[in-house]
Amino acid sequence: MASDELLVEQIGKILKLQFNRPEKKNSLTQAMYRSIISAFDAADADDSIHCILLQGTRDCFCAGNDLKDFLEAEDLVAAEFVKKISKVKKPIVAAVNGPAIGVGTTMLLHCDLIVAAQDAFFMMPFTDLGLCPEAGASYLIPRALGHCRASELLLLGDKISAAEALDLGLINKVCSAEDYQNVAWEMAQRLAGKPLEAVMVSKALMRGQNEPQLEQAINAELEKFEQLLRSDAAREAISRMLA
Repeated sequence: MASDELLVEQIGKILKLQFNRPEKKNSLTQAMYRSIISAFDAADADDSIHCILLQGTRDCFCAGNDLKDFLEAEDLVAAEFVKKISKVKKPIVAAVNGPAIGVGTTMLLHCDLIVAAQDAFFMMPFTDLGLCPEAGASYLIPRALGHCRASELLLLGDKISAAEALDLGLINKVCSAEDYQNVAWEMAQRLAGKPLEAVMVSKALMRGQNEPQLEQAINAELEKFEQLLRSDAAREAISRMLA
């Protein structure tokens, strides 16, 4: 289910998904989450699709959740999205530029190859909003970086540049703003040109070793996240952000 705010296009064996809400820095609404989930389901069910390419607009990847929409939502489709992206069978390549904030960063933990423009930056300011990490970040980030460095990103909410993210092993390449989409596209084409079953099995084997722990972490995060979202501290912090 595509919309004006999520552009969906199959080009050969690649399904390109583009956040298209530049006036709001591609912040995600519950309706956008539904469209992304539908696109992921369609990609996994269609053998003509070998790879998913995820990108934003020219100035921004994704500034996280649309906070107003998030507070007004009766059902958090974002929770379904988090579970879905962690289980997508097809490889996902991400092309990142500008801000990647909150879920704009945590969704990348479930992508397989990530190319960033030099102006990209990554930030998970959950505690500033009175919230906790999501999308398995509390498990995946410490596992990748160690406890102390993970605390800088998840407790302090420190912002890191594309160069720092590359040094930490969170992304694959840093390119110029003119080249990052082309490089990501070339990676997607390389994946799409390989035997599909071999790629999917290889991804499943790499991810499968940690699947039970990751699923447990995601569920625990979602439970605490929803509790904190109802707290006065979170409501006040988010209201200040919206003011």
